[in-house]
Amino acid sequence: MPPDLSQRRNLSERDVHLDYRLTETVEADEEAQLRILSADEQARAGRFVLPQHRTTFIAAHWLLRTTLSRYADIAPCEWVFERDRYGKPSLCNEHRRSVALDFNLAHTEGLIACVVRRGGAVGVDVESVRPGSHSLEIARRYFSPPEIDELDACPAPQFDARFVE
Repeated sequence: MPPDLSQRRNLSERDVHLDYRLTETVEADEEAQLRILSADEQARAGRFVLPQHRTTFIAAHWLLRTTLSRYADIAPCEWVFERDRYGKPSLCNEHRRSVALDFNLAHTEGLIACVVRRGGAVGVDVESVRPGSHSLEIARRYFSPPEIDELDACPAPQFDARFVE
């Protein structure tokens, strides 16, 4: 099923829009999603060993392309991206100049998210909450003192969710 791009969205420089999908809802459309990806993205998708990683990659890049097309008259399959040395995608110079969109893409087990903004850098991060996968040791290394104090005072059943928040 092709993406419905009939609903164009307005995006002022003061707006930030977030689109997300649960990956369990996108697997059935994987072949259709794959068709709008670039040859490079298709090749990268083909290198994943685990099927769930392939599905997440394809769905994330499909979401990015279809989301961007809701803000510009560029078909999802026509977007051209560059990657920095860490693999983070950005619009090619021609698209960046013509549409002035910035985006960020994130994924975790079961969830993909894309955030879009006009005229400035933007970011999004998503995390899975798996019981027992977070520790106060990690918090002490990376969190601020007030955040650590809050986690210290947090009841054990709420610790993992609060850690991610």
